[in-house]
Amino acid sequence: MDKLSKRRPPKRSARRWGVSSAHRPHAQIDLVSARAAGASAVVEDSSKRKEKTFEQRVRHSRHRNRIIMVSLVSLVCVVVAVLVVYFAYFAYLDNQLHQDLDQPALNSQLSSAADPTKQPFYALLCGIDDQNAPESAQSILLCYVDATHGHITVTSLPRDLKVAIAGHGTQKLANAYTYGGQAGMVSAVSGLLGLKITVYAQLDLAGLSAMVDALGGVQLNVPLDIPSGSADQSLALAKGLQQLSGAECVTLCSSTDYSIGDFQRQANVRTLVQVLIAKIEAAAGPTGLTSLAPVCAHLSCTLSSHQLLDIAGQFAGIQPYDIYSYAVSCYSDVQNGITYQALDGTGASKFFDEIQAGQYPDLADMKNQGNTPEQYQPQAKPFADATGQAQPGFDTSQFTVDVWNGYGIPNAARSVSDMLGMAGYHQGKTGNAASFVYTETLVVYKSDKDLAAARDILARIGYGRLIASEGRYTFPDDVLVVVGGDYKG
Repeated sequence: MDKLSKRRPPKRSARRWGVSSAHRPHAQIDLVSARAAGASAVVEDSSKRKEKTFEQRVRHSRHRNRIIMVSLVSLVCVVVAVLVVYFAYFAYLDNQLHQDLDQPALNSQLSSAADPTKQPFYALLCGIDDQNAPESAQSILLCYVDATHGHITVTSLPRDLKVAIAGHGTQKLANAYTYGGQAGMVSAVSGLLGLKITVYAQLDLAGLSAMVDALGGVQLNVPLDIPSGSADQSLALAKGLQQLSGAECVTLCSSTDYSIGDFQRQANVRTLVQVLIAKIEAAAGPTGLTSLAPVCAHLSCTLSSHQLLDIAGQFAGIQPYDIYSYAVSCYSDVQNGITYQALDGTGASKFFDEIQAGQYPDLADMKNQGNTPEQYQPQAKPFADATGQAQPGFDTSQFTVDVWNGYGIPNAARSVSDMLGMAGYHQGKTGNAASFVYTETLVVYKSDKDLAAARDILARIGYGRLIASEGRYTFPDDVLVVVGGDYKG
């Protein structure tokens, strides 16, 4: 074999790699270790970043929670503070309302049968000269408050009304306050009229003046010239519509220098009450608190301020003519040389029954009412066409008619209902009215859509009067017929 071909290739020197061959395995290990260390450092750095990010999120969440908690606590504190002020304010108003009342004695005489915020009730309002030294009641008003039908009836009782007072014999009604205080007055009125009184209120002349001024005065149509009851002749009032101050209202309620004496003063007091109620309602604002404060500051009343606010809300928008004003029926009576006004028992009983039934007598039919401007007189608002005409081709089957017996005539309601049923009307409920005081038959319609049917019914009956319900009558169907004393079977 050729000598050259047998030569081995020369060994490469390990020095060409910059390291001895003996150290090569360690170099490889170091390189792996370095790579591992680098990867570990990256992982560790990433983990630290994650830990840092997590800690930041935790701190941010805690900060946000603290803000939310502080906000909630602040809100709760504000709500609690508002509630404390709210209840403290009403407690203050209640204290003002009740501070001049003999509450335990009144509770023994007042009726608790009616909830004054939900049911009609009688309230006795007494006007006295001086709250600090009351001697007798100068103005005595019995108010029937019927929020269901949106009406208030103010009836004045003469201070000379004859009444029997235990231990004192026959006395004038004003003296019931002298001998028995507030509770004595409630007892005398409820016993004389046979009515349950739920609420008592009183107001003196100084309080009246202050209340009127706090409300910005009242606009009132003075019925006739009224001389000043004091040395200050500037307080004399001229006839006509005008703005009255508190002091001028005192003149209106105090003067008796009239041809009919105290009856005109009573009429003036009633008119002022009508105007004041409407003024208080108009000034109440969205919450009613605007006018509640001056009322509570000067009026003493067994109702709470919350109850007053609730009742006031039910009469929003009321006008003076929605507040019916009367003097109770009575006649002059002299006994032992003393002149009294004696109650017409039968007439008074019938009057209050009618009021509770939603019937409002015509002032022209009553005595001793005084001079009351027409704008303050009761507005029954009957429909102008008092007779109506039956309408040929009118579809009676679209209407349902309820019939009440309003005068106690046997079978009257059933007879009218059957007659209307034969005319094609659906026969609704029949029965008795709450009391038999309706001397005139009424055909009552709920809304304008029922007017044509009401006219047709009135024409078919041939007697009675047509009126709009306006919330004064509660019945389930379209038209109501209340058969009265003018029934013609």
